[in-house]
Amino acid sequence: MTCLFALQQLQVAPVTTQVGRAVVVTATRAAEPVGGVAIEAKLPDGSRRPVGTTRDDGTLRFTPEVAGTHAFAATIDGVRCATPLQVAEHRRRWLLGLASVPL
Repeated sequence: MTCLFALQQLQVAPVTTQVGRAVVVTATRAAEPVGGVAIEAKLPDGSRRPVGTTRDDGTLRFTPEVAGTHAFAATIDGVRCATPLQVAEHRRRWLLGLASVPL
């Protein structure tokens, strides 16, 4: 059974982000937050590591350290749920800052 047909869900917001910017992973059951859910991340290099457990409000904050596709997974009430996250390189805004300084 997948999360598509179940009441359990794992969501990440924002859907795309940059290296060094925190995202929020949320675990829910029947649209209600679920605390104490262990979250695992599959990193762009293919390795998997636990990133923590959700708080009482069903959320876990995660800050990606490398660019690429991350996948978060958790088991909620015996159902394995997963959600992807696309992480881009951190962009520097030197040109915008330079153009904004009056000469």
